[in-house]
Amino acid sequence: MENRLAIFLLFLLAYASKAQDSLQTKRFAVEGEMSFGYSYNSLSSVNSFLANNGFNPISRSRFTAGVGSVSIINRFVFGASFEFLIPTSESQPGNLKTSLQGFSMAPIFGYCIVQKKRFTIYPYVRLVDNNFSLKIIDGQEVVDANGLINATSRNTSLDYQFFILDVGMSINRNISARNRDWDCPQSNRYWTMGLKAGYSFVSGNDDAKYNSQVLRKAPALDYRGPYVRLVIGFGNWHRKLKWQ
Repeated sequence: MENRLAIFLLFLLAYASKAQDSLQTKRFAVEGEMSFGYSYNSLSSVNSFLANNGFNPISRSRFTAGVGSVSIINRFVFGASFEFLIPTSESQPGNLKTSLQGFSMAPIFGYCIVQKKRFTIYPYVRLVDNNFSLKIIDGQEVVDANGLINATSRNTSLDYQFFILDVGMSINRNISARNRDWDCPQSNRYWTMGLKAGYSFVSGNDDAKYNSQVLRKAPALDYRGPYVRLVIGFGNWHRKLKWQ
């Protein structure tokens, strides 16, 4: 009888401690990420402008690379990212080339709808600050310094600074990593691989500037459309226990 009572008390104590743990536990994670993305953008205004002036359109497909960080506090997601366009160029008549270059920065806000040891899924929004330049590059050959001075340079850069509202979904697969000897037992290091997919909406002013002055009748850089990003990162989950 005493053995049964002792076993019952042990089970009761284990259940009570588990219930207290679940009620008093706060979880948070911090992770660093690298991303590689593809987007398919409208660019209709720019391409109409180029076509009207005898140029070939620029590609609507764009590739990006970037870094960022994400923090998850219980289920709320906060973070920031930095991305740059991988340079590509298109050949144009008259020994010219066009190239779209630049970078973007954005905060990210989300909420985990699935939060498990091996998976996290969360919708998110970003307000992206884009800084792009549409460059027309003269490919004329120059053999010496005198030729450089006397050459008719047709290099031009139209600069754009505008904001994008970005709405998407992130699906991540987490893989446990071995903790270091001095790590807290409540901390769990992990690798993560995931996909982010969504749609970008142009939400701000995208007037072009030339030599820091607004250029009248310039084409808008309507950089909107769907995208997908592959994300690779490393992070650390931490459980904070408060006993009463």
